Amino acid sequence: MRIYHFPWLAAVSLVLTSCGATNGTKRPRLRETVSYGEFSGEKLEEGKRSTTGTLKKSPSGFEVTGADGSHFLVRAARLGDRSDFVPDPGKEYRIDILTRIVSRPKAYTYIYDELAKVSDGERVIYDASLCPVHRVTMMRKPEGRATKDDYPRSFYRQREEKFPNDGISYLGCVEGGSDLRWSCPECYRLSERRAKELGIKE
Repeated sequence: MRIYHFPWLAAVSLVLTSCGATNGTKRPRLRETVSYGEFSGEKLEEGKRSTTGTLKKSPSGFEVTGADGSHFLVRAARLGDRSDFVPDPGKEYRIDILTRIVSRPKAYTYIYDELAKVSDGERVIYDASLCPVHRVTMMRKPEGRATKDDYPRSFYRQREEKFPNDGISYLGCVEGGSDLRWSCPECYRLSERRAKELGIKE
């Protein structure tokens, strides 16, 4: 089992076989593609793609079996709507996928898939872009950076309940490349207000 270390993902080591990531040279066709810079010689891109097929929940996310016979794993959105979503494995859905591609020329291509939206006919039953607290549509933006130790534990408890999608990564070290995150304008407003109440300046 190969383990890759990606500093722009909050210095977390990702086990590729268990988190919806694949390593190879085949690149999926994407729409609304955004290139958001380079970090340590790696090119970072993100876009969307869609398929029709079945979904089965697994410990690592969701197993997708496309109508074209394709089979792959996608991760559930961390903070989007319906984190408790359990699909009917016998039903066919329209599945929108958010795909991140990290590549280094002549070395590797890393593909990371996250479940973005699931529709049952005309009815949307899962939407990662919808803030579960404020019920507003979020935007994908480069993450903000803040020093974790500047904030008390009470701030993080409030954040989890009241403003989980403020679009900020709270890190021990704020140097390095920035990833894209879902950002809710209301979460960000409440986060900024609470930081000011605590007298915290970044």
